[in-house]
Amino acid sequence: MNGFLIKEGESPIAKVEECDGFDETNENDLKLPESFDWRKKGAVTPIKDQGQCGSCWAFSANGALEGQMGKRDKLISLSAQNLLDCDIRSNGCDGGYMESAFFWIQTEGGINSEKVYPYNAIKSDCRFRSDRVVANVSQYYTLRKTETALAIGVTNVGPISIAIDAHLKSFQYYKEGIYYDPHCSNQYVNHAMLAIGYGTEDGNNYWLIKNSWGTTWGDLGYLKLAKDRGNHCGIVNYIVYPREEEHL
Repeated sequence: MNGFLIKEGESPIAKVEECDGFDETNENDLKLPESFDWRKKGAVTPIKDQGQCGSCWAFSANGALEGQMGKRDKLISLSAQNLLDCDIRSNGCDGGYMESAFFWIQTEGGINSEKVYPYNAIKSDCRFRSDRVVANVSQYYTLRKTETALAIGVTNVGPISIAIDAHLKSFQYYKEGIYYDPHCSNQYVNHAMLAIGYGTEDGNNYWLIKNSWGTTWGDLGYLKLAKDRGNHCGIVNYIVYPREEEHL
């Protein structure tokens, strides 16, 4: 049910982007909203379920691109199966990574919608339809590996693809509240998700994260992960997001 996996030496490299004056401003002096949620701005599609297939990377990548579309009132569920079948740099249900997905979309000229290319949780032959493209990637970027940089990115860019350590049973059976487990690694990550905001609950900060394990997992499919707790579960170890080609 996880599936975040990078092939060493084959990774398309995302460009580093500094968001909105990040270079010129001290991190601690930045004025960010106390809370933020892209669902309230129409940039998040409904929760999906990857099933018994390590395709989290495809759902995460699509979520970030869907967010870019939603920002301009064109929210469409994109096809995870399209990436699962066609991105040869990733390993289908055996894992993959979001940079590779963005590279494929950019190179091939776009991606189909979920409606045109539905999900079946099994890798098959590529059936991408170039005549039914609904989104494309102009470029993809990463940020500094800090929680402040991620907060800036989430508020200014849109939903952002991330990866975390999801191997603990406490994570797999998470239901509500802010998730914190001292055994969760801040170095090893194995599951791709989508950071869509952040907030505070009972005086504790959290990241708001969309998962791809259906609505019966977690808080109706979402996770509140402890924020500003030393890169808990490795949330800033892998950060990547696309910019959409807006002519489509």
